[in-house]
Amino acid sequence: MGPSGWAELSANTRRAYRTGQRNWRSWASAQGVPEFPARPGDLQQWLAALAGQDKRPATLQHTTGRDRSQPIRGPASSRHR
Repeated sequence: MGPSGWAELSANTRRAYRTGQRNWRSWASAQGVPEFPARPGDLQQWLAALAGQDKRPATLQHTTGRDRSQPIRGPASSRHR
């Protein structure tokens, strides 16, 4: 998202995104993984850790910046085949 798109978001959405980014950086640092660029496998592990904290799906969607039409998938090992 470019700078002009950021300004169009509501204050609450921008706050939620900043919180998600701060939480990601903290988790990545604690796990010893690079913050940027975020690797897909690391993001999956982070989301699994959040889900393990009983975070609601809407919280996870806001954390990742996804809209509700884009499902969040856990690690491949946790999905049914």
